[in-house]
Amino acid sequence: MQKVEIKEVCDKVDLAKVVESYLGPSRKQIGNRLWWCCPFHKEKTPSFCVDTEKNLWHCYGSCQDVGTVIKFIEKIENLSFGDAVAKLKNWLDTKSETFTKLCASDEGEVFSHGDVVKAHLALFAVIILIGIGGAL
Repeated sequence: MQKVEIKEVCDKVDLAKVVESYLGPSRKQIGNRLWWCCPFHKEKTPSFCVDTEKNLWHCYGSCQDVGTVIKFIEKIENLSFGDAVAKLKNWLDTKSETFTKLCASDEGEVFSHGDVVKAHLALFAVIILIGIGGAL
């Protein structure tokens, strides 16, 4: 695995989303920082922080550990560095394929992310206006 590939994985993967997939929604948010209880030691007060701008994490609790998305996967999955990078690369490839499939029409036309968001917003507006199943 080349250094460029590793940096690309770190840059493309949203650390906050990865952490959320393991730990659930963050316990609190302060600015660009999301907080959870650290998964690497027992605690009751959130000390595990993800800086969404820097795409890095830091535990301010007893383990005092810090790292990138790769190190998080290494620790949480008990994987080697290479295996963690491979897992993230595979995750990226799967997400790209899934997104492309979700954004493709029956005729094979691929819609932009903006088009998909607009379609979802329009659907939600209709749901709110007419209600679904008598929920409103």
